[in-house]
Amino acid sequence: MHPSVLSWVESVVERYDLADKSTLEVGSGIVNGTIRPFFSGEYIGCDITHGWGVDVVANAEDLSLWDDGHWDTVISTEMLEHCPRPWRAMQEMARVAHDMVIITCRGYDDRGCWEVHAYPHDYYRFYHTSMVVLAEDAGLTVLELEADPDGPGWLMVCKK
Repeated sequence: MHPSVLSWVESVVERYDLADKSTLEVGSGIVNGTIRPFFSGEYIGCDITHGWGVDVVANAEDLSLWDDGHWDTVISTEMLEHCPRPWRAMQEMARVAHDMVIITCRGYDDRGCWEVHAYPHDYYRFYHTSMVVLAEDAGLTVLELEADPDGPGWLMVCKK
């Protein structure tokens, strides 16, 4: 995980007072860092395969293990570009969230495009306008959307 993503998530958790809220992390497999220490409430990490940081195996495009609005906060860092159908993943994250959805992902901007990095696959790069469309189509309101200072990618906070 990029240092910028870690520090940004930490600041969002503090700014919106999310630490003790129930939280679902979608795409929680630890490849190069984790956001888990920023949270103190009920916390479950799910990913498509077993691994370090994964409590439950679930596909981001089908979070039917949880009812509508089950989690106060749903967060996904650096996972959306690995989904074959990111619009479904965004809709599912919005569905199971009660209040907030926080997303970071790789993208493209005036600095170029983030390189391919398959974990296990790599499907998309997002532009800031596509992030807004994905969020709004899932019934979310974008509160914050900024470019990742470490390279082409996006950091987004949404309200249900």
